[in-house]
Amino acid sequence: MRNKLLIAIVTLAVSVSCSTQKNATGVTSVDGEQHYTDPAAAFVESIIAGRADVENITGNATIKLQAGERDIKLSGALRMRRDEVIRIQLFLPIIGTEVGRMEFTPDNVLIMDRINKQYIRISYDRVDFLQRNNITFQTLQALFWDELVSPAGGSAESKDADAYAVDWGSGAGYVPVAIEIGENKYCWQANATDCSLSSLVVTNTSGANGSSMLTWLYSNPALVGGKRFPKTQEFSFSTSVNGSLKKVAITIDMDEIKTSGGWESITSVSSKYKEVNVETVLSLMMSM
Repeated sequence: MRNKLLIAIVTLAVSVSCSTQKNATGVTSVDGEQHYTDPAAAFVESIIAGRADVENITGNATIKLQAGERDIKLSGALRMRRDEVIRIQLFLPIIGTEVGRMEFTPDNVLIMDRINKQYIRISYDRVDFLQRNNITFQTLQALFWDELVSPAGGSAESKDADAYAVDWGSGAGYVPVAIEIGENKYCWQANATDCSLSSLVVTNTSGANGSSMLTWLYSNPALVGGKRFPKTQEFSFSTSVNGSLKKVAITIDMDEIKTSGGWESITSVSSKYKEVNVETVLSLMMSM
């Protein structure tokens, strides 16, 4: 069922309904605050206003990883602190021992294999898919927090609302909202009633870097700080360079969402761990 939904979303997102031609906008002032009068920009402004306005998002989860022919399902956790960290942890069933960790911070990406005591900490420009698609920590933060990506590549703010193309004619209760940032074309599907985001497709067809696609599905919303936040996120990316196609998919299904702090945002790596290349860490984690 999810595969059929994903195919339908991708088909819709790359169709003409995702035109990035912007609409003319105007603004008005209400109680000293500026608001857009154009319906398209006002709709985007409502999407931005609906994001979860909290510092922390944490919760245990069931996490599924797929890469090539590998397919594993483990207990895990998602911990996020705005502007500081996005952390995905993997645990062994029943006993709950942590076996792997992937951590994104503003400066680098950390991947740890706790069973074999190996790790790699690298900058974003050394992660092939992220570098090819100009994806930074700020971009990933917007995606994991279910937010629009701004023209500058981070989380969108109200002042960015007129930068997006909105297509009212798509029907089916969802409205495509699109923007081009560099060589990437972003197209979200937004609920026409409550302005929540249900999916995103990012395409990059630049000749120099091959082609790539990132899809992100948001579902099972819960209230967090009075705003909607998806308990389930399913994202996958594929990239093709020199005729070689690579695909990776991750599903995070959270049990309960909490907003508690009191946890360290940066992981310190013990001297007992050996630094290796990223392919070694990922292959060992996927073989567990």
